[in-house]
Amino acid sequence: MSFRFDDFFASYHETAMRTQNSVSPTLFWFKRFYPFYKYVIPKLVAKNRPINVIETGSMHDETQGLFTLIMGDLIKNWTGGRLYTVDISKDRIEECKRLTENFSDVIEYVHSDSIPFLQDFNKKHINIDLLMLDSYDLDMRNPHPSMDHHLKELAAIYSSINDGTTIAVDDNLGPDSWIDFHWYQDNEVTKTDRIYTKNQIIGKGGYVNSFLIANGWEMRKDLIKQHELSVYCYERAS
Repeated sequence: MSFRFDDFFASYHETAMRTQNSVSPTLFWFKRFYPFYKYVIPKLVAKNRPINVIETGSMHDETQGLFTLIMGDLIKNWTGGRLYTVDISKDRIEECKRLTENFSDVIEYVHSDSIPFLQDFNKKHINIDLLMLDSYDLDMRNPHPSMDHHLKELAAIYSSINDGTTIAVDDNLGPDSWIDFHWYQDNEVTKTDRIYTKNQIIGKGGYVNSFLIANGWEMRKDLIKQHELSVYCYERAS
């Protein structure tokens, strides 16, 4: 049976749309991630071989992103391969195991700081098809610690990256933009801050972007929406 993205993604779409009449983190997640998934999932399937995916920052809440679940599903049922998910929080790793138990046979759950994990992984010479950087939580009012951490993650694994690797980093707002950034508790908005970026990228990938562009990578700008947090996706320039 041939792979059809719309059929594969239908159940995740339905999960988000069930909450469309409320202010919902689930629907917010779906709108942000959908362009990325629609592009990268068929690309991974088209490799026609087992794939290796690394994720920093594990899924731990059904309303805050489903990357571990979706990639586990894809690898188990379509591509074969392995998903490595790493998180510094033991509680989040345990919750991730619970939420993704149907795909646990293709997922390696790692309780560790992401940087030493990536440094160790770098020594194994394993081909990486997709690297998703999404660990250190972003504070839009003080983004430097998260931006710096994600650059260090990339540096830790960079020598294992090859021309066929897709690099992605979540939670980015581009230059000359603004966003009303919502803070949630129990699925309810508790506070809203309006953030202006002026002439810079504010997000987990702010420093990663500068490094990759300087080293011959291209961003998939067609996957980005202004005034919305976006997944930045990079491929080696042809």
